[in-house]
Amino acid sequence: MASMDPPPAAAPGGEGTLSPAAVNRMLMELLIYVGQTLVVLYPVYLTGYLGFSISWVLLCTLMVTWWKKNRVHKDSRIGSAIDFLDNEKQVISTELGGSLQMASWVNFTDVEKVQWVNKVLEQAWPFFGMYMEKLLKGNIQQTIRLSNSALKTFTFTKVHFGHKAPKITGIRAYTQEVDQREVILDLSLNFDSDMDIDAAVNSAITAGVKGVKIQGMLRVILEPLISEAPLVGGVTFFFIRRPTLDLNWTGMTNLLDSPGFSSLSDGTIMDIIASLMVLPNRMCIPLIDQVKVDQMRFPLPRGVVRVHVLEARDLVPKDTYMKGLVKGKSDPYAVVRVGNRHFKTKTINNCLGPKVERSV
Repeated sequence: MASMDPPPAAAPGGEGTLSPAAVNRMLMELLIYVGQTLVVLYPVYLTGYLGFSISWVLLCTLMVTWWKKNRVHKDSRIGSAIDFLDNEKQVISTELGGSLQMASWVNFTDVEKVQWVNKVLEQAWPFFGMYMEKLLKGNIQQTIRLSNSALKTFTFTKVHFGHKAPKITGIRAYTQEVDQREVILDLSLNFDSDMDIDAAVNSAITAGVKGVKIQGMLRVILEPLISEAPLVGGVTFFFIRRPTLDLNWTGMTNLLDSPGFSSLSDGTIMDIIASLMVLPNRMCIPLIDQVKVDQMRFPLPRGVVRVHVLEARDLVPKDTYMKGLVKGKSDPYAVVRVGNRHFKTKTINNCLGPKVERSV
């Protein structure tokens, strides 16, 4: 007959015993459960003790349940809105693209609004105006006087750069498509200034500008990036295309606002601006001695673009007669602008489908 031996005792700390930490955790969970139960049952007890109807308990329960459900939906909506702002392109493309059936030409630009930059410009603009006033009256005024004997009495009588600072309506940064040692920024510039600058040679000869409007795309290149202060070796900036310019002249130069001279004067000033800072021309500011201005201003070309002007079709007739009742022809030509240089093809009279066959 087989002997019945007692089972071996569990070793201390083995699988059959609980550690003090586990016991404490279980006691804490039990206390939390009892506390939650008391919190739930105490209002019921208090309602009965005070002689209130059970409907008050049900009403309070419904209100708490509704509040919790509404809070969950509210948190969900806020989370969805934040996720949409952080990943706008991905959310629209993946979640809404199929249902909306967006056209193939719909795309998402990487242009960002930079309101903080506009706030910085607005705050610093008065001090920039003070600096420019000192520069014009201290240096440029003397340079103009020495340039010609007839301008010995030239004086800036009023220099005020206004209260409206330039605004950056959008910015796009290029970091992936370019060299790792440079950063390229495209700034959409809009400057509607209330500046007021007056100058005089004598009491009879005065000139001035009151109000300037300029709009264009300004490219800023930070290169080369270095491992020492100021982290950037130089700054290059230029307009990608000719900006639009509108000037309001005062004094004797007010004649330039007349229809015959307005476009001529603005165009002349734009040619001057283009010769300085419209691509391929550029303004360069080296920040360290190792960077040379010539290297920044005249970088090695990356290619050659050749434009062949071949023909045009179905042009709009611009020559009309009898107040538009009789449509005529047009006298087309093509203009190609590069910086302050422009190329114009010959004019082909009375033709809506000209053949040019010219290389620019």
